[in-house]
Amino acid sequence: MREFLLVVTAAVVVAGGVRVVRLRGDEHVVALRRAVVGETVYLAGMLGFLAHHADWLPWPQLIIFGCMSVLGALLLRVLLIATTGAGPLLRPMPRRAPTPVLAACCLAGLTLVIVIPVILTEPSPPSVSTTDAAARRFGGRIDKVMTLEAKSTAPKGDRVPVAQYSVDGTRLSLVVAHHLQCTPYAVALSDDGRGAVSVTVVAVPAPKAGEFFKDGRCAPGGPFTRRTVVKVTTTGAVSTVSDTGAGGPASRVS
Repeated sequence: MREFLLVVTAAVVVAGGVRVVRLRGDEHVVALRRAVVGETVYLAGMLGFLAHHADWLPWPQLIIFGCMSVLGALLLRVLLIATTGAGPLLRPMPRRAPTPVLAACCLAGLTLVIVIPVILTEPSPPSVSTTDAAARRFGGRIDKVMTLEAKSTAPKGDRVPVAQYSVDGTRLSLVVAHHLQCTPYAVALSDDGRGAVSVTVVAVPAPKAGEFFKDGRCAPGGPFTRRTVVKVTTTGAVSTVSDTGAGGPASRVS
């Protein structure tokens, strides 16, 4: 629908230009040219406005507003001609006739009836979930985003690999690969004081995971692998991260 409205808008502009060029030798040529230019600009502007919002406006509403725009262009033509002292059919009319005021009021009201509903009903941009935002940043699927508090030593549990990481000041985001039955629950950090950080991520299985999975381990494997983003806060700036817990690749993502 947007492309169609843009084509119609271009056709209106071309037709208006042709009409202006052909208006020669008429005693009311100045008034006519001004009227043609005015109605062409108005109609093209309104159709362009509708085309800009055509992605979400239903087509019946677009048709109604398009017809109302044509009516508004005709009203503007009457207004511009009437202000020169000639009537809509180019017959002489009194200077104080109410036609210009009436046409101006109708045009303003009609324009507001078109523009205000379109602006007020414009949908807000869709919100992006934290998992979708993380998936865009790191690439691939992200199943969960969680925040943990950094510890100095790793507690008991299965150590799972860190596949990727990103640094935002003192905020460290770790993409951890683990088995479906497990959830990361602790992160141990060790800083050498120069920005090189060693991490160990520990995961634990769900209480009844052994009933469905025989090994009960948290290491990632095949279709049961899940990717979780674990966010932790460091005490200082981070330059590099190495996974000393499970030997993950820990590749940095900007």
